Amino acid sequence: MRPRDNGQRTAITAAGGEVTQAALRPNPTFTASQMLMTGAQHQALFQVEWPLDLSRRDARVGAAQRSVEATTLGVQDRERMLAASVREQAGRLLAARRNVQIMNEALTAARRMRELLDAKVTEGYTPKLDANIAAVEAGRLEADLAVAQAD
Repeated sequence: MRPRDNGQRTAITAAGGEVTQAALRPNPTFTASQMLMTGAQHQALFQVEWPLDLSRRDARVGAAQRSVEATTLGVQDRERMLAASVREQAGRLLAARRNVQIMNEALTAARRMRELLDAKVTEGYTPKLDANIAAVEAGRLEADLAVAQAD
């Protein structure tokens, strides 16, 4: 499970980084421009922007923390769904194994019945048709068992 969830764990880490970034003050900016004109005139423009972060930081941090929680819950939900899928497949496997075991027992019983009917036919107590029906039933069970084992 670990190799497939690296992206999900990375998303949680990235959301944690967003919380850290949200707690920091915004960066000031400095802009400078110069305009050259013909003649002796030159014009320069300097601009400093210092953002005020009076009451928005708490809201930013809160929103980033909710993002971390949502990402974490999403990862936990995917893990839960994967675990449920694994349990479901394990249940199907156990049911299929039990089905094969029961079919083996039924096939053994059908073969014994065929052998008994063959012996009764040889002694003259039972018509050949009954032995043939038992042979067909044993053949059908063998085919069903082969399909169940393939599943």
